[in-house]
Amino acid sequence: MQNERNQYQFRDRKFIWLEPAKINPNGDFEFLNNIKVEGSSSQTEFENYHLLVDNDTKKLNELRNQVLIKTDEKTNTETNEIELIQKNLSDSIMEFLVHHQDSYVTLNSLYEETYFYNAILNKNQIRTVYDNLSDNLKESELGVQIKNYTELPEPPNIGDIANEITQVTPNGETIKLSDYRGKYVLLDFWSSGCGPCRSANKWLRKEYSKYNQKGFEIFGVSGDIDHKSWTYAIEQDSIPWTNVCDLKGWTSETFLMYGVKGITFGFLINPDGIVIKKGILNQSDLEVLLKRIFEI
Repeated sequence: MQNERNQYQFRDRKFIWLEPAKINPNGDFEFLNNIKVEGSSSQTEFENYHLLVDNDTKKLNELRNQVLIKTDEKTNTETNEIELIQKNLSDSIMEFLVHHQDSYVTLNSLYEETYFYNAILNKNQIRTVYDNLSDNLKESELGVQIKNYTELPEPPNIGDIANEITQVTPNGETIKLSDYRGKYVLLDFWSSGCGPCRSANKWLRKEYSKYNQKGFEIFGVSGDIDHKSWTYAIEQDSIPWTNVCDLKGWTSETFLMYGVKGITFGFLINPDGIVIKKGILNQSDLEVLLKRIFEI
């Protein structure tokens, strides 16, 4: 569809669900988002679903942004509100998806909950919705990917043993995370197209140079899908530590079994293989932690 503002599609767009029916888009075509679509039951389900989630999702994003700019002592109110909104929203999403078990809108929404950033449902909830899908949706391409995700190990929390990783380096060598037992390991999730990740590589090099001989390693896991882009970034950033990648992007099993849906993200693992820190990589926090570990 064309309109006068077509050059700004990222601001003015409309998702339309097609199905074997007479579908009639109508209304003011100057703004695509205002078009009304008649004749598509999937469209109705899709719009009802987003009416359910969009307002609360906007609130969550605003609260998360507030938390990022405040000190830990001043985030309790926002954190509690985030948890309450997430709980209410997850309950609403579950109710909607379970009651539309033969819907491709449900399949698509569940896939987004599986792989996309800012997902609300946890793995058990995703598994519950998947188990209630009709057989034809379970056997679809998206259904198989969702099933594969539900069968992966749970993401480790602080105090848990880190999940094993077996992947290949740029030159094809197979490396395991457990090969680095006995050392402190920063498991660094990144990609060549991530600006903050590339900036982080600069200060990570300093920390690596400072503490590598004392028992500190970095194990980089890339979310790239192109081998050339991945290896070029390693060369350009002069990365000296181990890097692995399966070239599957966000559907990488390593990303999924660590629950990583946004980067930069890291896990600091102690010599016994236990996670002692996880979260968005922060230079000052890591500097303090490594100093505490290696300069006592």
